[in-house]
Amino acid sequence: MQKKNIIPILTLSVVCIIAVLLGGALFYLYKIDTGITRLTGAVKNANQPESRPQPREVNITADDDPVIGDPKAKTSIILFLDYECSFCSVFYEKLYGNLSEDFIKPGKINLVFKDYPLSIHPNAMNAAMAAECADEQGKFEEMFTYLFENPKALKNDEPLAWAEKTGLDTGSFSACMASEATEAEIQKDIDDANSSGVLGTPAFVIGGKLYIGTRPYQDLKVLIENTINENETFLSPAEVRRMMEQSEGRPVLIDVRTADEFSAGQIEGAVNLDVRADDFTEKIKELEKDAEIVLYCKGNTRSGEAFQLMKKAGFLNVFRLKDGFTGWEKEN
Repeated sequence: MQKKNIIPILTLSVVCIIAVLLGGALFYLYKIDTGITRLTGAVKNANQPESRPQPREVNITADDDPVIGDPKAKTSIILFLDYECSFCSVFYEKLYGNLSEDFIKPGKINLVFKDYPLSIHPNAMNAAMAAECADEQGKFEEMFTYLFENPKALKNDEPLAWAEKTGLDTGSFSACMASEATEAEIQKDIDDANSSGVLGTPAFVIGGKLYIGTRPYQDLKVLIENTINENETFLSPAEVRRMMEQSEGRPVLIDVRTADEFSAGQIEGAVNLDVRADDFTEKIKELEKDAEIVLYCKGNTRSGEAFQLMKKAGFLNVFRLKDGFTGWEKEN
């Protein structure tokens, strides 16, 4: 019986095994390479301004939230915060100091804090409650500072230890931490965030618009400076009412919302000119250029648009009702 030559078979088998191993290695390297490309591409896009959610108009106002800065400042910046969020830590470390020196301490703005503790952060809810309870004792800023400057304490210590470190009355603090009212206050902030489209923290409300995520300080500074300049034109509901009660020189009240919004409720004596209607710039030509004009919408954003158009058209005495029809209803 003739023996088969098995050498070619063995050689072919070895070649096949090497080919399989080489192919697997190349495929693995390809996966790593494309994975890294996808990852670096995602990081690159995340750092580009256009990858952030676009600013959107929201109707969020301060109620009894904690405030740092002069409560009477004309400009309020609202901040949604999670004390265990790494990006909020970046805000505190990289932006808050400049914000404080340039705007808060000089009295140009105040910073209003709303809680948005994310469920993925196990200590965030306790931290939010502790900050609210510190605010009850007039020491919100101390707790705010302590929690961000001591991240290990946030993770390892009990809230009562935070209270002791910040000089709070621990008995009152403990009662506040156990109170359903404290949880309800935080839940109200969460509801505000969810209904307004807050997708994460930190999130800022500046000039009636929602901005999500951290950003370079210069960008934030420009946004705030523009808002401060706009807010110099604001009048409070009380100031507008005093103007309306004058026997002479009553202001022209212009509601710049849609006709449907206007018909649902308006300030007595107001006329309706929808700022986003095509004929707005034509209709304002019928008004006297030197008349005192007070613009309002639901909040502040559309009155800002109308203000810019009227100033461009040469109107001299144009003002805006602070917080719009919403603010008017609250105070009247």
